[in-house]
Amino acid sequence: MIEIPGDLSQVLHGLLEKGELLTDDGMLRFGRLDTMSITTDVILHDKRGLDNQGRMTVFTAKLDAGAPLLISPDDDWELRASPTPYRDIQDLSNDYALDTISKDHQEIEVQALMPVAVDYGSPVSGTTATPTVRISDRLEVAKFSLGLRIEISGHPVRRLAITGEQFDWEPDSKNAGILVGRTTVPIVKGALLQAFATYDGVALHYGWLRDTSTFPNTRRLVFETFDPGLEETEKHLDPSLRKGHKGIADDFENAVANVLWMLGFSVTQVGAGNRTTDAVDIIAITPLGHYLAVECTIGLLKANSKLATLFKRASDLRASLSGSWSSPSRVLPVMVTALRKSEVLVELQEAERQGVRVITADDFRQLMESTVFPQDPDRLFTDIESYLTTQMKEP
Repeated sequence: MIEIPGDLSQVLHGLLEKGELLTDDGMLRFGRLDTMSITTDVILHDKRGLDNQGRMTVFTAKLDAGAPLLISPDDDWELRASPTPYRDIQDLSNDYALDTISKDHQEIEVQALMPVAVDYGSPVSGTTATPTVRISDRLEVAKFSLGLRIEISGHPVRRLAITGEQFDWEPDSKNAGILVGRTTVPIVKGALLQAFATYDGVALHYGWLRDTSTFPNTRRLVFETFDPGLEETEKHLDPSLRKGHKGIADDFENAVANVLWMLGFSVTQVGAGNRTTDAVDIIAITPLGHYLAVECTIGLLKANSKLATLFKRASDLRASLSGSWSSPSRVLPVMVTALRKSEVLVELQEAERQGVRVITADDFRQLMESTVFPQDPDRLFTDIESYLTTQMKEP
């Protein structure tokens, strides 16, 4: 991601009228815009924001020159000779956390990030909660408010809103330009708080607050009885920490299955036995009877024909379920990889356009962290299904 100073109007002026943007890393130029076809789009609630429990608006401008913008290998060799050397254009893109580079068009994305946020680490202990929030110091604290929904054993028992004036504010000692606000709220011991950060009447972010010595999700509580802090699970999910050990792939698969169980799925590792090695690695079933056919890999998605094999196994499962007397069950193929998104980006996009949801190490860590709270497997299934529907429509 490239940091661009200025407000949205300045960014759009530089992008659409001047064809250049001043960034923290220097001037970014896009060539002559009068020779390009420009299409724009605005997503008011981007999925990346929703995944992080916040509101993120994204503006996208696609610049099509009608001719190749990059010439390989000429551009690749030029990058290798630069003072900051890169292997090729894609290596440069990865370094700035950008998407796959296209030789035919440029796509510029401007993200309007959240100026307020709930601190997930807000102290909650016994009968006292200390909701903590962070906001930009450019904002007026009088326009800020925090809504609280307090529940016991899954049932709401109190709802309230706290105005900005009721917080104690001070500059963030670690982050310039940020104010930290704190207030105290009496609660019943063991209560779970859902906090909604709002500015000028618009809800922008929310988070769950809890006493860290307790777990709302009983499955996570049971699992941590035998794996405190999920330390062993985290090791098994990161093969780089276990180089030289035997059974790394099997341990990774076991860890994935355990996290799916903590998420509320019914799980069977049907592919673990010697006589069922041709089966999918994991089958995860929702309470309403829908199925995730999960294949695990510690390497690239196409290694050992894993992607093609997953297609076939999911198809076989659908064929078997078509003869069921129960209500119609749906099947979604899912590939879980131990690699980060940037390491499998091209393969990931191809797989998801073909209908396979790819969950990278980055995604799976978020899923594991979410097991602190009870999850709804059917909602997770529907989210995956909706996401794949969108990706399969992409050109």
